[in-house]
Amino acid sequence: MAKLGAHACATDLPDIFPLFQENSRANGFQIQTEGAPVSCENSGRLMFRSMRWGVDTLPQEKFELILGSELLYWGGWGLFDEDP
Repeated sequence: MAKLGAHACATDLPDIFPLFQENSRANGFQIQTEGAPVSCENSGRLMFRSMRWGVDTLPQEKFELILGSELLYWGGWGLFDEDP
């Protein structure tokens, strides 16, 4: 969404931040610090926030649109292990 001009805030578990940085760089965003928004030429802004649902407090910003992906996580395996 940020590539299309939106101001986007991605949330995930803290361990995901390095992977988020790598994917962001591949799309033209240089994310260096968690919680700091960055811009990309001819695009919107993108930031990452660590969030453990049910533990951390929700961001206080107001959002026009909320998108969800892979919202169910029940644990029990290593985050980057191959699926059985």
